[in-house]
Amino acid sequence: MAIELVRRFTADASHQMRTPLAILRTHLDLVRRLGSETPGGRSALDEIDNAINRLERLLGQLVTLARVDEQNIAQPLVESVDLNEIAFNVLSERTPQAFARDIDVQLDRFDGPALIPGNSVLIGELLANLVDNAIRYNRAGGLVLVRTVVGLTAARVEVEDTGPGIPAAHLARVFERFYRVPMTNGPDGSGLGLAIVKALSDRLGAQIVLSPGAEGHGLLVSVSFPLAKQDAESSV
Repeated sequence: MAIELVRRFTADASHQMRTPLAILRTHLDLVRRLGSETPGGRSALDEIDNAINRLERLLGQLVTLARVDEQNIAQPLVESVDLNEIAFNVLSERTPQAFARDIDVQLDRFDGPALIPGNSVLIGELLANLVDNAIRYNRAGGLVLVRTVVGLTAARVEVEDTGPGIPAAHLARVFERFYRVPMTNGPDGSGLGLAIVKALSDRLGAQIVLSPGAEGHGLLVSVSFPLAKQDAESSV
């Protein structure tokens, strides 16, 4: 009963919020097609467009958090998934976003299966949030590198960028919901990206570590998962 109530609330809230946003987006597109007579009018339309984008992204993040909360009271994780496959799919989906910002994306995949127990949707959402952050907070002409690594008892996925990184003084708070690292000329955000990643990693039984990227620049996020039992046994 509790799971059904959470699921119903998530669906209803999502529908109620998405409908007015879709209407607003439709009317904005119509106004753009009709044209704007002044630079001030065009600027106002751009501001509205940006606000809609922020609201749509916030809505998606809030729905994701609600679904994680739902999963926390759902059945145990029993699916076996391949980190290599999930990493490839996520990068494929995010490549247009990266190219639009003149950012290169690369995948350094483990040579062999990287099977872990989990949920492909949740792991994909976790990695998508990390890659989205790495693109959004990167510099123009930068790089996002996604790497999969398999050890004797665990597999991990790493997302490394060439952006400004996170100052050490803020590392303890970046997983809090709605907490944003102060920065000059940074992109708009809600402070939910890493909170979602932490909630998902907790649900999946994964360990997440933040550290500076190569040569002390950028940010390296490493998420470690226990191997599927058959893989752990075969690696001994």
